[in-house]
Amino acid sequence: MPTTSKYCKAIKHERFSEFPDFVEAVPQPNPGRAFYYLHDNFVVTRDLFVDADVVFSSVKPEWIEFCRTTLAFRPEEAMGGGSAPPIAGPTATTISSEAMK
Repeated sequence: MPTTSKYCKAIKHERFSEFPDFVEAVPQPNPGRAFYYLHDNFVVTRDLFVDADVVFSSVKPEWIEFCRTTLAFRPEEAMGGGSAPPIAGPTATTISSEAMK
């Protein structure tokens, strides 16, 4: 059974290509699909499940820094572990696994 992460953020898929080393694990045409999901472990998927339909899983310090600075992805803050409120914008939608229950 697919697993959800504690936190993920839907981000327009073209934003990920701003990272020079972003290469989709299995490139597929995505007509009509505008978002990929960035999970709290910094893995990118095509669906809400962290362990299914993985697009990118090369989690390195440079990738984490890109996610935090360029994509404003800070799951620890969104889950209540930080002092700043979660960052969202017109290109992002925040989805909590708690909201899915």
